[in-house]
Amino acid sequence: MALVTIPALSIWVQQEIAEDDPFAIAIINAASLVVSQTARRYPEWLEPDAVVPDRAKLIAVLLAKRTYQYPDPITNTAPIGPIGGERLIEDFVRTMHLTDEERAELEAMAPEGVIPPPGAGQLFTFDTSWYAPEAVTTDTYGIPELVHPPITENP
Repeated sequence: MALVTIPALSIWVQQEIAEDDPFAIAIINAASLVVSQTARRYPEWLEPDAVVPDRAKLIAVLLAKRTYQYPDPITNTAPIGPIGGERLIEDFVRTMHLTDEERAELEAMAPEGVIPPPGAGQLFTFDTSWYAPEAVTTDTYGIPELVHPPITENP
C-alpha cells in the first residue's frame, strides 16, 4: 500500500487527478518506496495495516508533489553558442530526491540497531592499481565482490 493517495496528491498539486492516472500512480509508488527505504522501514510501511508516522506520510506526499509538478529537472534551455543550449537544474525541481532535512528526519525514524546498507551515504574510492594479467578473468562480478590478488611481480 502506498503512503500517498491520489486525493491527497490532488490537494497538494491543486488540480484534479484521475484515480487511474498511470503517471500519478507511478510517482506515488516511487515516493512511498523512497521514503520507506530511507527510514529503513521497507517493506513494513507498505503493508496495508502499517502504522506510519504522519511526518513520513507528509514527506512522501511532498516528494510526490515535487515530482508530479516537475517531472523533468531541466528548467531552462537557452540557445547559447553554436553547439547547443544551456541547461540549468534548480534544486527545487530535482525529481525523486529528498532534501537533506527530509532525509535526516526519515533516517531518525529507522528502527534501533538497523544499519544502512553497505555504501549508503558513504564516500568510498576504487583501487586503480595495475594488476597482473592472470588476475583478469571473464567472470562478471559486482563491485562489492571484486577482490584482486596482490601484485607479485611486474611483467
